[in-house]
Amino acid sequence: MRLSGVLFVIVLLTSCSEAPKEAEKAPERPPSNYFVSVKGTPEGNGSKESPWDLQTALAHPRNVLPGDLIWIRGGTYKGQFKGNLNGSQRKPIVVRAYQDERVIIDSPAEPVEDSVLRVDGSWTWYWGFEVTSSWPPRVDPPKPRPIGVNVFGHNNKLINLVVHDAQGVGFWGNFDGSEMYGNIVYYNGQDIKGQGSGNGIAAQNREGVKRLIDNISFQNFGNGMQMFGSDQAYLDGLYLEGNVVFNNGSISKSGEERNILLGGGRVAQKPTLISNFTYWSKSNTLAHNNVGYLAGCNDITVKNNYFAIGSALILINCRIAALEGNTFVGSTSGFDQKEYARNVYVPYGTKPDSGINVFVRANKYQPGRGHIVVYNWESKETVEAKLDEVLKPGQNFEIRDAQNYFGEPVLEGVYNGGPVTIPLKLTAVAKPVGVVPVPPVHTTQEFGVFVVQSVARPSTGPARTEPPAKTKRS
Repeated sequence: MRLSGVLFVIVLLTSCSEAPKEAEKAPERPPSNYFVSVKGTPEGNGSKESPWDLQTALAHPRNVLPGDLIWIRGGTYKGQFKGNLNGSQRKPIVVRAYQDERVIIDSPAEPVEDSVLRVDGSWTWYWGFEVTSSWPPRVDPPKPRPIGVNVFGHNNKLINLVVHDAQGVGFWGNFDGSEMYGNIVYYNGQDIKGQGSGNGIAAQNREGVKRLIDNISFQNFGNGMQMFGSDQAYLDGLYLEGNVVFNNGSISKSGEERNILLGGGRVAQKPTLISNFTYWSKSNTLAHNNVGYLAGCNDITVKNNYFAIGSALILINCRIAALEGNTFVGSTSGFDQKEYARNVYVPYGTKPDSGINVFVRANKYQPGRGHIVVYNWESKETVEAKLDEVLKPGQNFEIRDAQNYFGEPVLEGVYNGGPVTIPLKLTAVAKPVGVVPVPPVHTTQEFGVFVVQSVARPSTGPARTEPPAKTKRS
């Protein structure tokens, strides 16, 4: 570690009546901005005019200090990369896509390493870019697809990334600074001998609290969020909030998988699930959320979640600290509904009477960005959403369908402070890499997930109140 900007002064006291002098501190330098480009080189100095290549920047050049920002300019960075940056708790290093430029990190060939982006180091935030593998095989490949982002270092954060068509995200580093926030994860994995393999998000934790918040994980070959391990693996202090997890396993020949799995061969300690959202297009008990799995869990908190379709929640060998404020659409097991009456229970095979439920969650890292989750039990073609927690009047904005994130926005305009009308009769989906066993299909208008964000470019007018005449495919 580097000590910078601090002058240590040893004061010899000549008289016991003199007050000790405080150590003098040199002024801290402001954060520096460095740049990466597809045309960058190891010989660059990290300036806009002389940028680094991506691997050079991730290897922690000597002049990068805690608190600095590394901006990745738009373009496709081909290969497999390793991050060894080390910030500090008070001054993390930030690696971020530059402004509105689309940054793609792509492993296009049979993988040599197990990850597209491996993250070692510590106290570094990776923010706002896309990670994928354009290597085509999706059925019985000669090697498993590379893990999109594989985090082993401590106290790192993944923020607003899009990870798709790789092998998901492995989130292994410990301690209270570790966080996955606002990421979109889909189409990860492959079929091996007719069985879906490859989860959207896989995590374990031993010390402190690991936070997985406001991520969207859907239509992966395996489980949407899997916190799992043997009797030697730790699953302690896992905190899940605001995640949207749906239709996992649907593009695999083997079909439905768990949306959320938290449990394994060792008892999971103090798991927390708050305000998460899950859904399955088919009312099938094979699609479920499972906490405990085998060894069980201690002191679980389950509050204000909306778990819909199939087996809404299965608890196995779990000691409950709190279970209230939830809506369970489908069957439950592992606890007595009468004992935990402060929830809404909708029996398997039926639908809620509540009609339309719209949830909006603002992004804590990026003002003007948020997620919209819609349960539309009346199957209306549009719904209204209040966005005052995300946008300010006069802001240009766009709303993108999470299932076709890089396609055309489904709505754009200038926010006037009132509700906006979101179309739900959508069919366009992102195209998978290669040929998947079961082509992805958009959810019906019963369920939708959207990303709203402010944009700098001028808009053509006020927000539309009717759905666009045609949704373009990407």
